[in-house]
Amino acid sequence: MKFEIGDKVSVLTYYKRSTEFSGGETLDEALDKADGEGVEFTKYVKKELPYREYGVVCGKRTIKISGVLEEDDNPYFGGHPKQTSAQYREVYLVATRMNCLRKVEKSWIRVEEKNV
Repeated sequence: MKFEIGDKVSVLTYYKRSTEFSGGETLDEALDKADGEGVEFTKYVKKELPYREYGVVCGKRTIKISGVLEEDDNPYFGGHPKQTSAQYREVYLVATRMNCLRKVEKSWIRVEEKNV
């Protein structure tokens, strides 16, 4: 099923932004400890809501869920990490409150009412 802008839906699960590295340390600490190998990071984590939230579909995006960073060997950009791989997900933006846009995968959405 394909959702359109304005569809009334409900959600129980969403992606919350929370940048975390594999060992729980900062980026500099993780790169120092890696010794030339990649450092895995998570940018969005899956969260469960305590109750079902109702809202309206208001957009569609592709977000980066996780990836791997390595130190750059380029002398012109030395000292800055570069991304070597990443995982992306296609999500719908669901407005559940006036100030809240939930990033929700298609399989987590339930249609509440069909617009005419």
